[in-house]
Amino acid sequence: MLEVKWSIKDKLIFIISVSFIVPIIILGVISYNYAKNELDKKGQTILKNSVKMVISMIDEKNREVERGQISLENAQEEIKEYILGKKRKDGTRYMDNNVDLGENGYFIIYGQDGLEVAHPRIEGQNIWDIEDYSNKKYYFVREAINIANKGGGFIYYDWVYPNSERIGSKINYSETDPNWNWVVNATSYVEDFNKGAIDILYVLIATVILEVLVGFTIIIFVAKKISDPIERLAYQALKISKGELEMKDIEIVGNDETAYLTMAFNHMINNIKKLIKEIKDKARLQALLKETELKALQAQVNPHFLFNILSGITEAALVEGSNKTLRMVEEISGMLRYSLSSFHKKVTLEDELEMVQRYVYLQSQRFGDRILFRMNFPQKIPKIYMPCMTIQPIVENAIIHGVEKRIKGGVVSISLKERDKKIIVKVEDDGVGMDEDTIDRLFDSDIQEPHTGHTTGIGINNVYERLKIYYGEENLLRVESKKNIGTCVEIELPQIGFCGGGSGV
Repeated sequence: MLEVKWSIKDKLIFIISVSFIVPIIILGVISYNYAKNELDKKGQTILKNSVKMVISMIDEKNREVERGQISLENAQEEIKEYILGKKRKDGTRYMDNNVDLGENGYFIIYGQDGLEVAHPRIEGQNIWDIEDYSNKKYYFVREAINIANKGGGFIYYDWVYPNSERIGSKINYSETDPNWNWVVNATSYVEDFNKGAIDILYVLIATVILEVLVGFTIIIFVAKKISDPIERLAYQALKISKGELEMKDIEIVGNDETAYLTMAFNHMINNIKKLIKEIKDKARLQALLKETELKALQAQVNPHFLFNILSGITEAALVEGSNKTLRMVEEISGMLRYSLSSFHKKVTLEDELEMVQRYVYLQSQRFGDRILFRMNFPQKIPKIYMPCMTIQPIVENAIIHGVEKRIKGGVVSISLKERDKKIIVKVEDDGVGMDEDTIDRLFDSDIQEPHTGHTTGIGINNVYERLKIYYGEENLLRVESKKNIGTCVEIELPQIGFCGGGSGV
């Protein structure tokens, strides 16, 4: 028995969860990255503009020096005090700068040799050979001076946070002052600028967790509402597979597709019970028939009884002068006599064509002008034997499945000609036509077309198989058709001796 490893409920929960959660996560990641990038750009702008502002101040102070309004030493100290604060006795500065470069941001001024011209804590030291904390031998001071001398730019390096052992990524913008040849730097930790993006990320994570909790509750409820009826159906179907049919109807809940499925399932079970009861009743009836030998009595009924009745109708029609009725009764009598007495015998082509003519006459009376029949036979019909009831089923198929389905009717043509020492019987119609799949099904012995009361019940596959057995050849019947154009069926009759060859089929 099949073991259910992943139920419909599990699949629904998984699919809905993925459809619900993944977009939220993607949206959160996109939002975070967008906010982070925008804040990073804003931070870069702040650093760059701050450096340019300091260089502008240096330029102004330098003009004062040139005019003799202030000494060079005092002018440089004023710049340092503005960007970093006054100097303490220990050489450090108060860090009361007037420009906001972020929580841990500040200005640095290097000399061209790496000397700390201005720094909050290590002013006066040379850090030309100092590496950052990336363990990649990255001399960030040299790189900053190099970029500054080329017109200015950004560098990134790893450095410890103040009063901490934690290492963070720093961003630094440097540009060279043309007056004093200072390398002015504005530096800060990247986190100082995109901290807002991190806060957004935390909010998004909290939101996703909350939505997942609420969403899962809703998803499980919805999945249960969908899967429970299906699981009940599966359980009942399993019982049926074990032969347990005595069960109550499954309760129908709601009015959605599962409710209709449950209703259809209940109808199916009730119909199966009804069919089983009918089969049992018929079996009992068959037993009674066998006991009373009614089967044997029925087997003795002579088909000629029908002909006697039709003969009586013919005489009555003749007496009454109903010539049309008389003709129709004669034609159908001939068809019955032919089909009952000759089906298991070999017949001549002339017999088959006479049968077709009778059938065409009766159908022309039925359809009137709606269907036009055209028959093109030579005056002298070749005398060859063939299986009985070979052509008429093809004509019948052209009428029922071809032109009858068209509102305006159509034309059915039956012709006879000789080709390559074979007699070719061609039946054509301009009906609705068929596609390739339908043609393939016509030759499939496993597919039985439903037999309605107004047909002989002899399908194309039946004709094809009997021709193959009778002549011992393949492909004696071919079908070509196009949708909404029509169908052409060709029957090849080998001339295996006039009025000879073959065996009865």
